[in-house]
Amino acid sequence: KFNQISNFNKFLIFFISILFLYLFYVSMPSLYDYQRLQSQLKTHLINEYNLNVNISDKIQYKILPSPHFEVKESTIFRDVKSDENKLAEVDNLKIFVSIANIHNQDKLQLKNIEIKESIFFLNKDNRKFVFNYFKNKNTDRKISIKKSKLFLIDKDEVISIFPIKNMNF
Repeated sequence: KFNQISNFNKFLIFFISILFLYLFYVSMPSLYDYQRLQSQLKTHLINEYNLNVNISDKIQYKILPSPHFEVKESTIFRDVKSDENKLAEVDNLKIFVSIANIHNQDKLQLKNIEIKESIFFLNKDNRKFVFNYFKNKNTDRKISIKKSKLFLIDKDEVISIFPIKNMNF
């Protein structure tokens, strides 16, 4: 009976099977322990991006456009060692991951991050941190900032507000 199936139908069955297996493989992170994932993502962001990000527990895994974790209501701090000196309040942080080891939570690899709908606070100390951060090129990975605002602050007073539509580092 297998010989009676046309080549197109064989190809279609093969394609649907491969698609199903791929979707099953990519959906594995939905079974992750999200509390442990929260601390792992924070550690990865410190080690790979040199950014201290306070990740909230509002984490969702999404497959499209590529596998990523979406974190709502996060905060970026200037100092890697302490949770003081707030640099940004992020409403939507997307952390894109490599699909190579996505089945194993312990071997998770970050590809790039996207910061969206955030507010950056640039006072004198934060400006020095940002300039040194990009001058030293702490990472080769991509950082995207979209639909955000940059508040220029001097002595606890907002001097200027700059909108950021799309910025890539």
